[in-house]
Amino acid sequence: MFQYLWKKTGLDGKAPIPWAHQGLSQDSEAKHLTRMKSFYSKVPRDTLLRIYQAYKLDYELFDYDFNQVLLLAGYDPI
Repeated sequence: MFQYLWKKTGLDGKAPIPWAHQGLSQDSEAKHLTRMKSFYSKVPRDTLLRIYQAYKLDYELFDYDFNQVLLLAGYDPI
């Protein structure tokens, strides 16, 4: 959503999105995913769902994929 608005207003041609994911090397990405799996797998699914409901607008605004969180935790997506 935010990226859409950034492009629609023409700001993408003037400045990059400041917090846009710049990408990680394959090694760094693998380490990051391992850490995220370790973290999320310790959180009960119902707790993750409550967090998602509380911050649903943020997930939508910043185009975060909550199903990726569930998958990393070892749970079925919604």
